[in-house]
Amino acid sequence: MDNLFKMLHLPHSLTVSAGEIDDAWRSLSQKYHPDVNASVNGDQLADLNKARETLLKPVGRLGEWLRLKCDDPPSRNAALSEDLMLLFASVGDALRQADAVIEAMKKAQSALAKSLLAPQVITSQMAIQTQLGKIMAQNNRIEAAFPQFEGAAENSDFQAARAALGELKFLDKWQRECQHRLLELIAAE
Repeated sequence: MDNLFKMLHLPHSLTVSAGEIDDAWRSLSQKYHPDVNASVNGDQLADLNKARETLLKPVGRLGEWLRLKCDDPPSRNAALSEDLMLLFASVGDALRQADAVIEAMKKAQSALAKSLLAPQVITSQMAIQTQLGKIMAQNNRIEAAFPQFEGAAENSDFQAARAALGELKFLDKWQRECQHRLLELIAAE
């Protein structure tokens, strides 16, 4: 697998900003676009798109950084902090509530039955949006620690970065599930 930082001509750093990633991607994708450079194949542009998509997400950037910095891969058995366990419980409750409302909307046969469920749909949408806000806050908290991970890496200490990667993977999964349910709730109206 290629070095995604190098592919975008970026420093191998966790602190590279979304703007820097986008600027590098934009510049290179224009250079490698088939309309501009006929000798380029579509794979190069696809690789640039993959690198951008991966590095824009904190979980992708940290995963790529660790892959390139460490010889041993992160453990798959990441322990969750108490904060994340509490978040997991509240996300689970919101998802179960959304599933119940979605199921009720599917079973509703008449416009009247569906309109009677509207308050529950709205309440469930708000609950999911609240969870998405909490997930984003946790993501931001972990991303704010990226400079400390780079400092610790100078002493070959990757323990905190590995733990953060495990947490980010859970947060990313929960975020996708919440977004999926929110779309289902919107479509159910």
